[in-house]
Amino acid sequence: MVSTRSIAADRWTAVAADRNSSVALKGLALGVVDVQQITTIKEGGGSLHPLPSDAWIQVTAQVKNTSGRPARLRDEQFNLLLGTTRFHDAPEATSSEHDGLTRGTKKLGGGKVRTGTIEFAVPVADAATATAPSSALLFAGFGGDWAFSTFPDDAFGLVRLGR
Repeated sequence: MVSTRSIAADRWTAVAADRNSSVALKGLALGVVDVQQITTIKEGGGSLHPLPSDAWIQVTAQVKNTSGRPARLRDEQFNLLLGTTRFHDAPEATSSEHDGLTRGTKKLGGGKVRTGTIEFAVPVADAATATAPSSALLFAGFGGDWAFSTFPDDAFGLVRLGR
């Protein structure tokens, strides 16, 4: 199910879908493939672990570039919503993951599809809510006038993580 809701039209617009659907927004379409808690990321001969007070939630997403021109996926385009709390991705984990969606300088060609992961550090107590009905992956489309460290609040997509 896909729905669009606009509140105070000049304020923000959200396009939402259930986990089995995808959302199209400003140059990209995104669907969630999987959600899981992970404890380790292998890197070279070693491994990374979250802080003792945190857990890593890994979201596997499939993205299609519908813009017709190459574009780069950035960490700032993705947030995890657990209940009413929004979490930024954990770039140290996402950039270390071999199939990290925003890793390095990978550009996604126009019309191309990529499946990859995004990792989020959340308090251990909140990790179990990652697949609750109130949890979602929030994302922004390509381009726009927004800072590299700020998630845009004018228009965004939302894919619910609960089944």
